[in-house]
Amino acid sequence: MLAVVWLIIAIMFGIAELMTGTFVILAISLGAFSAALSSWLFALSFTQSLFVFAFGCLMFLPLALWLRKQGLGRSKAVNMAEPGYQQTVVLEQHGDKLVAKMGGSFYPVKAETSSEANDSWLSAGHEVKVCRIDGITLIVAPI
Repeated sequence: MLAVVWLIIAIMFGIAELMTGTFVILAISLGAFSAALSSWLFALSFTQSLFVFAFGCLMFLPLALWLRKQGLGRSKAVNMAEPGYQQTVVLEQHGDKLVAKMGGSFYPVKAETSSEANDSWLSAGHEVKVCRIDGITLIVAPI
């Protein structure tokens, strides 16, 4: 019966890991699975299986941290608020709209300053830097 409880705990932490993608909860899930397996194989008491759980978590934690370091749990979302963030895009003409492709999607663009005198850089084929995002519009400036 104790093995089933540990198995349910392992599954619950495994599902939680799928929702977060941080790989730290994976170590807890694998520790609970090791406690379930040892409780089933060796008929351990609750206290003994708790020690196996703690030991399993500590053993699987370096694996989880290594997976995080490899970038497997990292989000690919653009974070414009990150200090020192710089993104450059190439402008494209789609119909009568000027757009830029960023992260696999096309976004309308608008110049950061609206000086009509020198907007030659605001045309298709030019590379510009993204200053900020206003709604779905990229506010751009020349490089």
